Amino acid sequence: MSEFIFEDLGPNFECSGTAQVFDVGGVDPTNLIRSDQDAFVRIRLRTEGAYTTMIGGKFRLRLHLERMGPGPELNLPAAPVEVGLVPGVSPQNYTRNITIAAGSVTPGAYKLVTTVTYESLAGNPGPIAGYSEGPILQFYNAA
Repeated sequence: MSEFIFEDLGPNFECSGTAQVFDVGGVDPTNLIRSDQDAFVRIRLRTEGAYTTMIGGKFRLRLHLERMGPGPELNLPAAPVEVGLVPGVSPQNYTRNITIAAGSVTPGAYKLVTTVTYESLAGNPGPIAGYSEGPILQFYNAA
């Protein structure tokens, strides 16, 4: 499990979170993934502070896999996963899974980085962004 790093947003609003990799069926977190089976990254985010009661908009989540050595770099999924922010009591908790579909990653070692960006209700980028540097994932073909 890796922690998100966010800029200091001041005393009235704080974001935190984790990203954790699971193999098919939600098996314990793993760094070894069969390339012919689904895996997913579970992203947990938390907002807290006085501004949590009034902030709307959405978070946009992406997975970035950087190949160690020659090979493709991937941004998954094709469009970011959106998480609508719900103004309310502090803290607010959000959980989303992003699937790494079977066959979408060629065998090899990849560095995982998960990113979160904020978009306002008007559709404009805002001052909230974070990233989580995950583990090196080894995708392999089953014999």
